[in-house]
Amino acid sequence: MDSQIFYVETFEDPHAYYQQLKIYEDEMHITGGHVLANWIRQRGAYLGPGSPSVWSYEGLQRRLYRRWYQPLTRIFLETKVRECIQRLFSEDNPLKRALINDLETIVREFCLLAELGIFALPPVSQPDPALAFQKIVTSLMTDPQVRDIINIYHSVTYEHLCHELNEGKSIRRIYLYQLDKIDAMRMVFFHRLRHWGIKVVFRIPFYAYCPSISAPWRELYEAITGVGCKEWSYSCTAQFRKGQQLIRFLEGIDSAGAERRETLTRMLAPEDCLDLGIVEFNSPAQFKSYLRTHPPTNLKQKIAAPEADQLNQAFGDALPTRRKQEMAGHPLYRFIHAVYRCRRREPDFELDWNTFVQIAASPWVDTKQVSGMAAVGFLDDLSDYMQGVTTLKEIRRRLGCLEELQRASRVFDDLARDQVNRNRMARYLSNPLRVFVYVHGERYSVTLKQVVDLVSIVESMLRRLLPVEGTSVSVGAHFESWRRIIESLRGQLETTIKDDLPFFERFERMLLINFPDEWRAERPELESYMMVCLYGPGTQQNAVDVIHSLEQLDGLVLTSESIHLTNMSLEATQKSERNEFGHYLTNEWVRTAANRLSNQNWRSLLLRCLDVDFLWKSKLREGFTDFSLFYAVAFCRKKLTVSWIRQWHRHDAPGLAWHVLSSLYPKSEIENKIDMLGFRTSTPTSITENTSSFAVETPEMENTEKTDEIINIISQFPEVFYLDIDFCPLKFFYTAIIDQQPLYSTDFHQKLVFAAVASLLAEQADGRKQVREFLFPLFPQWTDTLKENLLITTSIHGLREYRSFQNVHYPSAMAGLQRLRSRYGQTAYKIREAYRDGKPIKVKWLKDWFRTLLNTNTQSKGGQHCRMCPHLSLCLEGVYVVDEDKHRH
Repeated sequence: MDSQIFYVETFEDPHAYYQQLKIYEDEMHITGGHVLANWIRQRGAYLGPGSPSVWSYEGLQRRLYRRWYQPLTRIFLETKVRECIQRLFSEDNPLKRALINDLETIVREFCLLAELGIFALPPVSQPDPALAFQKIVTSLMTDPQVRDIINIYHSVTYEHLCHELNEGKSIRRIYLYQLDKIDAMRMVFFHRLRHWGIKVVFRIPFYAYCPSISAPWRELYEAITGVGCKEWSYSCTAQFRKGQQLIRFLEGIDSAGAERRETLTRMLAPEDCLDLGIVEFNSPAQFKSYLRTHPPTNLKQKIAAPEADQLNQAFGDALPTRRKQEMAGHPLYRFIHAVYRCRRREPDFELDWNTFVQIAASPWVDTKQVSGMAAVGFLDDLSDYMQGVTTLKEIRRRLGCLEELQRASRVFDDLARDQVNRNRMARYLSNPLRVFVYVHGERYSVTLKQVVDLVSIVESMLRRLLPVEGTSVSVGAHFESWRRIIESLRGQLETTIKDDLPFFERFERMLLINFPDEWRAERPELESYMMVCLYGPGTQQNAVDVIHSLEQLDGLVLTSESIHLTNMSLEATQKSERNEFGHYLTNEWVRTAANRLSNQNWRSLLLRCLDVDFLWKSKLREGFTDFSLFYAVAFCRKKLTVSWIRQWHRHDAPGLAWHVLSSLYPKSEIENKIDMLGFRTSTPTSITENTSSFAVETPEMENTEKTDEIINIISQFPEVFYLDIDFCPLKFFYTAIIDQQPLYSTDFHQKLVFAAVASLLAEQADGRKQVREFLFPLFPQWTDTLKENLLITTSIHGLREYRSFQNVHYPSAMAGLQRLRSRYGQTAYKIREAYRDGKPIKVKWLKDWFRTLLNTNTQSKGGQHCRMCPHLSLCLEGVYVVDEDKHRH
C-alpha cells in the first residue's frame, strides 16, 4: 500500500466540477450533507452496473453501524444509565436529579468514548459532575449487555462495508467531498478505511490565489494528510463572476502587495453579477409570515441557517411537508403522549388538568355510559376552575366542590321557580351564581357525574399502563398492556375513528414488535420506546427539509436557483462554537485516557485524531463559517438573500456576515431588495377596513315598522342589561340577545364576579361569616387569602334598592355583575345615571340609540371597557390591554 496516508484533490468552480464527475463501480462517494449526495447520485455519470455508491456521511454511518445508531439501542443505554444512577447515588444526593435529567447527554458522550475505543476513564481531580460521569462510565463498561453492543460496533469488517454500501462489489477508492467538519470520530473512521486497504481521497474547494479564504481548508487538510498543500492535486482555475467586493474584503486586497493584488484582480470578472438581498425581520412572527408567502418547496429558492433544527420546529406550522397528516396532532397520539406525562406515585397519579383533558377527551375513553370526546366543551370550560391541580385526587375534590356549587345554584333556582317560569333572564336575576359558565349543566353533552366517571376510567387505564415512578417494568409486558387495552376498546374505537383507521391500524402493527425479555425500562424510557416505534427512526427525515443547516450549502448551490441564508445573527452563528469535547468530557481528560491505552499503535493513531479534533474545534470553525459565506456569494446560481431575525434570541444583534455585506454593497440597493421582499411597504391596511361586512346586517333606515318592532323587543329586557349600551352595542347584543345573561369563563373575570357575588351575599345578617363558611369552599382554585382580599376590597352599592323584571325583584347591585369594573367614557353616562338614581330607562333613549347605530353602521366600540367584556375573543374590534395605548391615539 502507498506510504501516503490520505490524498487531497482540489477544485474551484463547483458547477463545472460536479457536472463532469464520473463514478466507477469500485468507488464510494461520501458527502458532508444529503443534498449534495442526492445531486451526485442523480446527476453523476455512473460507469458501472447496478447503482452508484453515494452516501452522506451521516447516512453511511447509520447504514454501516445500524445496530449502534438504532434509536432503540440509545434508549436501552439510557435505561442502563438510569439504573447506574439509581444504584450509585442516594435519594438525598442533589446531583442525582441533575444526572437523571441529563441522560441523553451522558449516553451521547459515553458513545463517543466507545467509538474511540476508550473503555476506561482515568481518575479525575475535579468534583462532581465529572466524578459522577466517571463512575457511570466505569459501571457501564462492566455491564455484559452494554459490552455486547459495543463489540458489535467494533466488529464491522471490509466485507460488511462492501455488502451494505456497494451491493457486494469491492471498494478500492473512497472519495469524500467538502468535509469541513472533521472530529476525532470521523478521523478514526477514515483510518479504519485505510486499514482495510481502501484509498481515501478528499476532494475540497481550494483557491491558492485566495490564501485567507482557503486558510481553514489548508490548515485542516495539512493536519489530516501530514503533507503540505503543494503536494495536493489541483484542477484548472476559474474566474469569479460574483462577490468580487467580498473577496477583496476577505483577502485584504487593498493592503496587499502589487503582485498579489494583480494576481487576484485577474481572477475577478470586471463586473460583479451578484444579485443580493439584505433583510431584517422585526420578529419571529414576521419571519413566519415570510415563510407562508415565500414557501421554499421548489428548486427556485432554498433556505439555510444556523440552528436549522430549532427553526424548523418553531415554524413547523408555516412549513409544508410531504406528510399529509401530522400524527402528533391526532387525538389518538395526543392521548399516548399525555399518558406518559403522568407519574404514578401510589396511591395517586400526578398530572395537570391539560394532561387529564388530553387523556379523557380522546377516542380512547369511550364507553356505553360516557364519551370522552363528548365532554370536550365541559372540560375546556373547567380549565380555570381546575387551575393548579396536580393529582387525580385533587381533580376529584374539585369536581366535588363544583357539584356543591351547582347544588347551591339549584337552590336559588328552586326558590324562584314559580316566578321565573323558565325565563333565562329572570333565572339569572334571581340567581347570581349563574354568571359562572360551569354552573349551567344544560350547556353540555355530559353531566358532572359522567365527568366524575371519566376520572375513574382514566385512573384505571393509567394503573394498567404506568409503572410506579422510579421502578422498571418489562418493555414487552408494557406493550402487551397496550394491546389488551386496544382489544377491550376495539368496538368503540373502530366506530369513533372510522375516518382515521390508518392511524389506529399503524399503532396496532407497532405493538406487535418483540423486545428481548431482559429489556426493562422506567416511564421516561418506555415513552421513548413508544415514540420511536410510533413515528419510526426516520420521521424527521420524511419531512421536507424546508430550512437546511449550513452543512447543506455545498449541495444547495447546485440544486436551487436562489439561496436564502437566514438567522445570521451574532448569537446564532457563535452559539455552537464550543471547543470542548463534550459537556462532561474535556479534551485534556480524553487525551489522558488515550495515553493510558495499552495498544501503542492505536494510542498513537488516536492521539493524532484528537489533534485534528482540537484544531477543528478551537481554531477553524469560525474560518469555515466565513468560507460558507464566500461560497454562497460566489457560486449561488441567481439570487442570494441574507437575513437575521430580531427577538429570536434575547439581546441579539446582526452577525458579522450580515454587517459585512451591508457595508460592502450600496445601501440603496439593499433597500430595494427589501422592498421586493415585501417587508418595507406603505402603511398596512387596517383589518377593520375590510371586515365591517362580517357584522350582522342591520335593518334599513327606511323600514320604520321593522325598526319599531326590534326596539319594542329590546325595551322588554331587564333594565340592568341596558348598562352595556353605554359601552358597546355588540356586547349588549351578545349578552342580552344571544346568551340572555352575562357568562364569564376566564379566571380574571371570575375573580371579579366572585368578589361581586360574595359582597352581595355578605351584606346579609352575619353574611361575611356565612360567605367564608359556605361560599369560599366552592371555589378551591383560589387561596383563602385571595378570596378574603377580593371580599374586603369590593364594595357593593344599591343592595337595598330593587328593580323588577316580570315577577322577579332584583337588587340594583346586580349592575356589578353586568359591567364588572368597566370604565366609562366621558359622554357615555345617561343610562348609568338613570339606573343609579333609580329612574326608569326611557324607551326614547333606546330608540335614539338604535337609530344612531343604523345611521353610523356601528356594530362595536373598542376601548378600555373591552378588558371586562366576556366576548372579547369574538369581537373583531375588541381592544386588548397591550393595544390600549395605540387605540387611544
